[in-house]
Amino acid sequence: MLTGQFVYFLLQIVYPREGKGNGFTKTSQEPKEIKTIEDLAELMIRTMASKEDIQALDKKVTEGFERIEHLLLAEQKREIEDLKTRMKRLEDALAV
Repeated sequence: MLTGQFVYFLLQIVYPREGKGNGFTKTSQEPKEIKTIEDLAELMIRTMASKEDIQALDKKVTEGFERIEHLLLAEQKREIEDLKTRMKRLEDALAV
């Protein structure tokens, strides 16, 4: 289950803050005070992400994870090559 903070984070990615908006709407609007159930319903409708928004977010997250995975694999490869080089030097030094 998604926590409130995680959903807040994801919504900020999909709808970055613009001006004085609340960060979740596609257009900058002043957040209004919620006094009635209708105000709450309006807020929920305004802040709901569409299927396309969710797909775009999924794509961004997937690309981010793929980029991180690529960087980690490259770093591991460098470390392995460094270890091989060091081992070769030690073998050469001990062979003398």
